[in-house]
Order: sequence, then structure tokens, then C-alpha cells
Amino acid sequence: MVKSSVNKKTGHDYEPPDIFNAARNNDPFELAAAIQDGQTLEDVEDQKSGLTPIHVACIHHSSEFLRAAVTMNFDAWARDANLRLALDHARAQNLPTDIQEALFGKMYPPGWADDPVLPIR
Repeated sequence: MVKSSVNKKTGHDYEPPDIFNAARNNDPFELAAAIQDGQTLEDVEDQKSGLTPIHVACIHHSSEFLRAAVTMNFDAWARDANLRLALDHARAQNLPTDIQEALFGKMYPPGWADDPVLPIR
């Protein structure tokens, strides 16, 4: 949990952005602030769960957060401690089709099969 501090300009308590709170609360504005603060979509909430902000957003049905997040760079192949992809959580939660397709598209971007590094079978 992130501790609040006092904003030197206003003298009021300041709660720094938290990418995991943004994911839970479906807040794309806090997502943007957290990214600007140096947090990433590849951060892991804790080692026991292995959940990234994308996983958390899928679990909490945070569609607006996810719509913003899929426009950013992140490892769509990241697995949680139970070896589940964010797409697995999105499908299990029956999230809107556009979000599932966007997550799938992050895993398999256009032209991925033409990558010369992929082994030929």
C-alpha cells in the first residue's frame, strides 16, 4: 500500500497514484498518472499471486482501464502464479469482446507469423 504524503504546494495530503488501485477501480486517469509516476503494466502486485495490473483489471471487470491499457506496451504473455494469462481472466469473466480481441491482438500482433525468428515447423 502506498503511503500518502503532504503536497508541498498545497499543504494537503497527497495520495500518489497506484496502478493496482486504478486497475481495481476502473480508473484510466489514475492509470495514466501511475505510468507517468514510473509504474508499469508489468509490475507484479505480490509474488504469491503474480498478478499484473492487466490481470487485476480483468478480474475486476475494469473495462475502461483495459481499453486504455491495451494501447500501451506490456507483456501480454505474462502469467500469474496459477499460470493464467490476462486473456484467460478476461474470458473467464466474460469481458466485452473488444477487450478480449485487443488482448489477443497484443499476443498475436499483425504479421507475427512472418517473424523470421519463429521456428518453421
